[in-house]
Amino acid sequence: MTTPASGSSKAPPRDPLEQYLRSLELRDRREKKHEKYINIITDYADKAAAKENERRLAERDAPATTTPAATTPDTKARSNWRYGKSSPGPSVASPADPAHITQLRADLASSNKIRSEQQIELKAVEEERNMLRTTTTTQARRIEELEKKTKILERRVKDTTEELKGQRQLAEQAQDEMMVMQMEVNAKDKDLKKAEADVQMLTSRWMQEKGEDARKMNEAVEKAQKKR
Repeated sequence: MTTPASGSSKAPPRDPLEQYLRSLELRDRREKKHEKYINIITDYADKAAAKENERRLAERDAPATTTPAATTPDTKARSNWRYGKSSPGPSVASPADPAHITQLRADLASSNKIRSEQQIELKAVEEERNMLRTTTTTQARRIEELEKKTKILERRVKDTTEELKGQRQLAEQAQDEMMVMQMEVNAKDKDLKKAEADVQMLTSRWMQEKGEDARKMNEAVEKAQKKR
């Protein structure tokens, strides 16, 4: 009975390996939890883009006497939402988190769409302004209104372009961090496979030693019985 006890002391401790496997399992569970946030953020971004499109269509179809400044709070609110000042969605802690990357991509696509709409609207306003310049002086007031609206749209396009540039940089940075993390995970997986192979080899060696010890003990018992 003392022989197996002494042999078990030669087996390597499995606590570090179990801890590492447990950490991998916790990591997988944590990543799966973010699937709900990814869906929420994507749906919110789609709804925000749809509302912005409806507002711009309504603004474009509105009478010419509509005050352009009325749309300024929406732009500020949208800008604050993009920069996270009053975001109604769930916050993301890590910039390299998949949910965070999905939100950045959604914001990037929304900004591209908004900038394209603004550029189209700006071009239409500029064309109308150029046509009115050749007409009678009774349209001078309309030209002045279009000049103001053109400046507002130019400023919005400039702000959206700068915002888009920052979002692109954040997305690239998060993508780089994800690549680094993936390389680290691959290295850990390689170490894990090596550790498993070592454990298997040591276990086989230990079993072989125990089998040899048992065989020797059986031979000794048989010899003792024969002597009797």
